[in-house]
Amino acid sequence: MNGESSGESTLAHASAIVALPCFDQTVAFRWSGDPHAREDPMKAIVQERYGSADVLELKDIDQPELGGDEVLVRVLAASAHIGDWHFMTGLPYLFRIAGSGLRAPKVRVRGTDVAGRVEAVGKDVTQFQSGDEVFGICDGAFAEYTTARPDKVAPKPESSHRSSARSWARSSRRRTART
Repeated sequence: MNGESSGESTLAHASAIVALPCFDQTVAFRWSGDPHAREDPMKAIVQERYGSADVLELKDIDQPELGGDEVLVRVLAASAHIGDWHFMTGLPYLFRIAGSGLRAPKVRVRGTDVAGRVEAVGKDVTQFQSGDEVFGICDGAFAEYTTARPDKVAPKPESSHRSSARSWARSSRRRTART
């Protein structure tokens, strides 16, 4: 696709192209959708079916709805790990049987490790407030906004940068589970 013809070249007419290193390859995502079609759109890496990294697309979608026992996080950093690959491919098939969706993923936005800033809190959340910087795990970290349960995120240490905080989510969870 060189974009020189008058044909509909997807990349030539895309509003944005994003490259993301994904395990052993770099994947380019197309942004699609009309940002003016929704009141509060956000960009997210979305997956409609199982497969290789080619099934991932950067799209405009609605912001997640905040539940009473959740925090809304503005994603400032996210990292990929092997679990994201398992959910992207649907392999081993046990993941599908265990609840991730038999024919297509139930969770459309990938990513579980997140670092960001709390934008809003649900009515039942008392330990966080808007503006708090946090890190932890959630469903849908490869987006501009995500929601998380308060017991799955922690305040970012003052002395750390958010880019390193995103990688602590998995290792700190494992360390906590061992003690």
